[in-house]
Amino acid sequence: MRSRDGQAAADYAAVLLVVVAVLAVGAAVAVPGVGERVVAGVRTGICIVGGDVCRDSDARAAGLSPCVTSARETGSETAVTVLSMRVGEDGRWSVAVRSDGSAIVTRTDGRSLGATAGLKFEYTPIGLDVGVDGNVGVVRRSASSWRFRDLAAARRFLDRALGPEPFAIDGIEPDERWQAFGASSEATIGGRISVEPGTENISVEGEVAGGGGASAEGLVGKRTGGGRTTWFFENRLEDPHVYASLPTWESSAGASRQAMIEYTTDAAGPRELVIRSARSGGERIEEVTARLDLRDPDTRARVADGPPWPPAAVRGLARLAMERGVVERQVYAVDDRSSDFGLAGKVGLAFGVEHTRVDVRSRLADAEVWIAGSGPRRREDCLIP
Repeated sequence: MRSRDGQAAADYAAVLLVVVAVLAVGAAVAVPGVGERVVAGVRTGICIVGGDVCRDSDARAAGLSPCVTSARETGSETAVTVLSMRVGEDGRWSVAVRSDGSAIVTRTDGRSLGATAGLKFEYTPIGLDVGVDGNVGVVRRSASSWRFRDLAAARRFLDRALGPEPFAIDGIEPDERWQAFGASSEATIGGRISVEPGTENISVEGEVAGGGGASAEGLVGKRTGGGRTTWFFENRLEDPHVYASLPTWESSAGASRQAMIEYTTDAAGPRELVIRSARSGGERIEEVTARLDLRDPDTRARVADGPPWPPAAVRGLARLAMERGVVERQVYAVDDRSSDFGLAGKVGLAFGVEHTRVDVRSRLADAEVWIAGSGPRRREDCLIP
């Protein structure tokens, strides 16, 4: 049974929908552009009646940060393998636009050094061919971020950074810097079996192939800026997949996963704990973020002294965030226009080159928030155009 308050809210929303329809038609006929403003205003009114987060002022009052509504990341990744050594380098620029109209530009650089190895097994009577390849290495990543009032200012900055004098921005102090170190690994396995007609005691003809692979990376780093220091711990599992050349089987890829814990302090002591997880697959990224305000003595008393925490403790902290903190869920539609190039050979020494041109664009499609154990509230302040 619905409560009387809930019924009243629904009645108010229904009345407002009728009003907006009448006013929008009348205003559109009378003055061009007024109809759109009326619709936007009434839509905000319906949002307020529904108890959602509707305006920037509502988000600030609830202690919520602006959402990233759209982003674009460009750059390149290159890896060179000679004998069993693999050296990689990547550089990227990203621009993120937030719901309050501000923009953040980030420059990220990475270096990696690792070793590759492989194992191959063949059994010629039935054409069996199985191979395993993998690499492990160490990774260093660093980044700088600049915040701007609006997208136009961010674009002017990028024009200088990517122009004929890129070092001209060296005198512009970033708002945040971070560095991280870690390890990475990648493994693939593949095989095939081919049988020619007439092979003794074998009833299969043709070729069947299959395999799979995945890569992982773990990082520990520190971010500084605005009088705050954040230690973060991140792990990532990329593109686990399997494949087989069978009529009834299609290649399958699991969602890539990312998990991160951030522990922020300032001059007064512990400030915030953030637990973030993300799943990406196809054209979608779903991100869930749990925040605990460590300036609250009661919350701080229920959090262990500091990182690192074992997995069981992290799950407990996530439950505590549902009770006392803020949990946000954001879904992004992704348009990945990246392209790959690879070359491998053997001229006295085995070598290989891999190059990726990165171009990824994302747009916020949905956003919800839970505050101190409340029910889900849509963040219309991030979704209303």
